[in-house]
Amino acid sequence: MEQYRVAAPVSMARIEIERSFCETCSKVIRQELESLDGIKNLRLYPRDLMITFNFYKAQDLSTLLNKLSFLGYPERGEALYDYNDIGICKC
Repeated sequence: MEQYRVAAPVSMARIEIERSFCETCSKVIRQELESLDGIKNLRLYPRDLMITFNFYKAQDLSTLLNKLSFLGYPERGEALYDYNDIGICKC
């Protein structure tokens, strides 16, 4: 008897971030976020201060938002601290 695996529903997120990021930052941000489980089709839009991606579980979304904050690029509307010492580059 053949079993079929049912794919989990995929959700899409569009995250606007507080800090601008250059192409160099984009590469590092992409590398960090693509290493997270459950994140697919990641796209970064530096000019629009936006990141889009697909995720499977709410926990995946939460993990990505925490990672962004850790990297110094919190979601728009989140508290901004002095990220000059935390950010990937000094752009």
